[in-house]
Amino acid sequence: MEGSKAYVTLAENQEFVNHFFDNKLLELLNPNPNAKKGNNFDPKCIEMIHISDRKTFSNEPMAMKIVFVLPSENKMAQTQFYTEFVLKQIEKIMAYRPSQKSKLDSQNARNALNFKTEEDKEKDEEKLEKLREAKQDKYDKMSVAEKQKYDEKQEKRFKSRYQKKLKMK
Repeated sequence: MEGSKAYVTLAENQEFVNHFFDNKLLELLNPNPNAKKGNNFDPKCIEMIHISDRKTFSNEPMAMKIVFVLPSENKMAQTQFYTEFVLKQIEKIMAYRPSQKSKLDSQNARNALNFKTEEDKEKDEEKLEKLREAKQDKYDKMSVAEKQKYDEKQEKRFKSRYQKKLKMK
């Protein structure tokens, strides 16, 4: 399959996939080699289509990211076609209204992925608090000389971390 390109679809429910990947989109992504090249569209230029309502890219309730990779500058003339393609996909997504069953199935799948419950989060916070208290107790039990040495060591660590951050910028 050298030279071919395959697409992978990951979705919460089949209903959305069936709505989004209509016949026109499938023909566009998998052109018939015998068909006329009306739009001169190269499906290999589509690197990724990512649609999410999980606030992945922004704080908006829904986001779509489409990455096109143009093999050369002479393909820049196709950007108008790509822009129209994106706008059509946005219209298609906005027209989608999931069924009640689909909504429920998606919500159940999302709930199953929320690994940390409130109880788990509280336990994590308690563990962190215990660690802080143990560290403070250890510090309180140190002699004055040990505290001074510990403070100097902490200051050196802080300065080296701070300097590394400055170098990275």
